[in-house]
Amino acid sequence: MSVPLMWRINRHWQRWFSATKGAHDSGKKGSSRREEVRPENLEKLATALAPQKVTLEFSEEVLARGAELARAYSKQCLRREAELQRRLVRLARSRDAAVAELPPDQQVLARELDLSVPKRPRWIPTETPPIPNFRRGAVE
Repeated sequence: MSVPLMWRINRHWQRWFSATKGAHDSGKKGSSRREEVRPENLEKLATALAPQKVTLEFSEEVLARGAELARAYSKQCLRREAELQRRLVRLARSRDAAVAELPPDQQVLARELDLSVPKRPRWIPTETPPIPNFRRGAVE
């Protein structure tokens, strides 16, 4: 069963205001007393928290510059991807050449896929210097 959002906000704020009501003494200087939750305040809160639709207008120069930057970024990404592909092809060709140089019985073993789980990288914290007298006596 779904509870309407306004009801949930109302219950939340009612609980919060009732818990903090009278927490400060009104006679002291600088104290603040929270008022009760009123439906008109909740409506203001709900409209303030609701997402607003924003329309932005840009000049032709700004739009042209954005399009130029987008094209340059796209070209850079394509160059980077092409370089990665060239490296992978080069690596595969050198692997195949190395396997071809092996004796025939070892070529079969070299072409099998290694499906074992790789070891997890171990990390030892070395960014801080040792703390003097830390756990002294625990290991002696």
